[in-house]
Amino acid sequence: MRKGRKNTAEPTQQTLKQYTYLTHYNETRIKKSLDWISPMQHRKHLGLSA
Repeated sequence: MRKGRKNTAEPTQQTLKQYTYLTHYNETRIKKSLDWISPMQHRKHLGLSA
């Protein structure tokens, strides 16, 4: 490997982890305050999302 060359896979892996977490947080986690449904299901129920 050449000197000064950085591993480009690490930032990509970090971005993928962040995307996966955000997808879970916004679409699949359930909330008691929303009557045990996910935020995405709640938005669909209100007609705010397609």
